[in-house]
Amino acid sequence: MAKDLDCPLYKEPCHEHTCRWYTRVLGKSPQTGNDIDEFGCAVEWIPVLLIEVSKETRQAAAATESFRNEMAKGDLSNRDTFSHVARVIRDALAQQGGQKGRLVGNGGDH
Repeated sequence: MAKDLDCPLYKEPCHEHTCRWYTRVLGKSPQTGNDIDEFGCAVEWIPVLLIEVSKETRQAAAATESFRNEMAKGDLSNRDTFSHVARVIRDALAQQGGQKGRLVGNGGDH
């Protein structure tokens, strides 16, 4: 950062490394993908960091939606399985001559 630039907070020339707002950012640019290893005013970094946060938020939302879709598929599969089991039990009872009562192994007199 050049010394002739005014601080956006204090409205005086930038003090660079003696200022608490002068921060090192190390990572990748969310816009270009290029490596970043720079010092600058934290206030100046806010737009870049907001872009990165929104990108990460979109990725997390997409992953959550994908997970939800997989769980919904599993839920449908489970319902189909339980429906099939219920039909098999109903058919087995019907083949017993419509007897109301017990299936083998139900554990009690109900």
